[in-house]
Amino acid sequence: MREYLVCDGKYLFEPNIPIRTLYSKEYPYFMTHKHNFIEIAYIAEGEGIHYVADEIFTVSKGDLFFLPTCIPHVFQPRDLTGKRPLHVINCLFKPVLTDLTTNLLLQCRSIELAMLSHFINGTKWLAYRESSNEFIRLLQAMHNQQRKQNSGTELGILLLQLLSLLSQKPQLSYLHPPSKDEYPVHAAVQYMSTHFELPLSVSNVSQMVAISYRHFQRLFKLHTGRSFIQMLQEIRMNFACLLLLERKNDSIQSIAQKVGVFDMKHFYQLFHNHYGMTPAVFRLQHQSQHHAWRISP
Repeated sequence: MREYLVCDGKYLFEPNIPIRTLYSKEYPYFMTHKHNFIEIAYIAEGEGIHYVADEIFTVSKGDLFFLPTCIPHVFQPRDLTGKRPLHVINCLFKPVLTDLTTNLLLQCRSIELAMLSHFINGTKWLAYRESSNEFIRLLQAMHNQQRKQNSGTELGILLLQLLSLLSQKPQLSYLHPPSKDEYPVHAAVQYMSTHFELPLSVSNVSQMVAISYRHFQRLFKLHTGRSFIQMLQEIRMNFACLLLLERKNDSIQSIAQKVGVFDMKHFYQLFHNHYGMTPAVFRLQHQSQHHAWRISP
């Protein structure tokens, strides 16, 4: 059974405030992940690709996605070098109506409660596009309220306004899928991000995207600023860090094998080159820290 990264809201929400906004910069590589809360993701800057459920399509500034719990997805910037990043504003909230503050629920009219319940209980992801900065204004207002550290009531009122706006907006009926001819390196990097435990090589990944060995190497370096092996090592070490913290009882050797490295001397060398310490020291330094990511089928 395939494993996913799961983002656990237990470590994201403040006590008694089941709503949170986050600004994030999307990386060229990251595993497809799920979350146990509802996410509204707004493209604030840049262009990229969104892999959601079994679909793939291009995204740009002004696009907004409503993602129910347990929908696997990941964003990938169009520019894989990091020079033109993809920035996303996330509005996260718990999927249980009773988790919202009592004051907010008392202020809700029956029609607002019905709308809120409709979004909370939905199982399909939705896509929208703003026309005149109406999404960004509400999301920035939510972020400003969050910084004031007030109760969740003000945040909840703004969330209701955002959901009300979405309920009146037409959903996007057509999303543009990227072709492998247009984004072959993106397809390769995403494949590497989700299959890094396999014995990947330039040969088998270039075949997957239907590009000759030499041309693939040139394209990969041009579009990512790294060689294929440098990117693969970076992906593997990044996930090794997550495993070290999430699988605290697993041996270092077991974790090395789970990220596709079977030579322990090579694994220790790679890890030290990336993080300046051994895996054991990294685990010890971070053992008391709570993190939102875990691995689950």
